[in-house]
Amino acid sequence: MLINKICPMCKKNAFLRINSDQKKEFKSYACYGGLIQEKLKSFNDFEREFVKTGYCPECQNGLFMKELSRGENHFFTQNDIRDDVVEKFINDIAEVYVDENRVLDCRKAILSPIAEKLSVNEKLLYLYEFDLENEFEVDLDTGKVTEIK
Repeated sequence: MLINKICPMCKKNAFLRINSDQKKEFKSYACYGGLIQEKLKSFNDFEREFVKTGYCPECQNGLFMKELSRGENHFFTQNDIRDDVVEKFINDIAEVYVDENRVLDCRKAILSPIAEKLSVNEKLLYLYEFDLENEFEVDLDTGKVTEIK
């Protein structure tokens, strides 16, 4: 799942990748509130700050003089999305997965070999944009998209 916010400082569109355990914590925090440190226990400091304020990691670094370690970085921004690759993907799937009523079968498209050229973050963003996050998951190591049973 992705959490999307526009950073109030730099105005970048930032995304945070969260796993299924974090998703449960986030939903509970969003619905019932509480102290963020108690509710979002599996989130690191940068992730909690992002959820609470929307500050992207770069702006948090500037504000708090704290560096996000590589292994803990589950963020990406719109700048990390390769627009040319995504545009080619959309054009290619439109030729194959749009029916006579001009409706895109977005489920078949993300499972198709055409989607293999997308990065993990691009696939996650596709699922987010088409509201398919509860139906499909992306293996963060291999980039393989599978249906959630």
